[in-house]
Amino acid sequence: MSLAVLGGKDQRRHERHRLRGDAELSWGSGVDAVAGVTGNCLDVSVYGILVEVPRPIPEGTIVRVRIRTSDIAVQARVKHCEPYGPWFRVGLESLKAIIVKETVPNIGTPLT
Repeated sequence: MSLAVLGGKDQRRHERHRLRGDAELSWGSGVDAVAGVTGNCLDVSVYGILVEVPRPIPEGTIVRVRIRTSDIAVQARVKHCEPYGPWFRVGLESLKAIIVKETVPNIGTPLT
């Protein structure tokens, strides 16, 4: 069950769009303490990004996200991180709006 679905109702406020590509995530506290991981972007919305990564990232972590196939480079908060086969699906809430249709090349049609 998707974490965005509660009681059978989708709780998302914004339409999601398929966007495939490599995603680079980095985070850490202090100047020299930076962790990072490369994964796959699955979809985006005005304030959200769904990625798959090879290891978990704690909820609440502030990460810097860069999607290589688009112009997306934002800071986001980890809203959820769930195992998905050998990967972890991480829902990210952007700290600023991602104007999807106008700024993201290669974006797919809205997901239903």
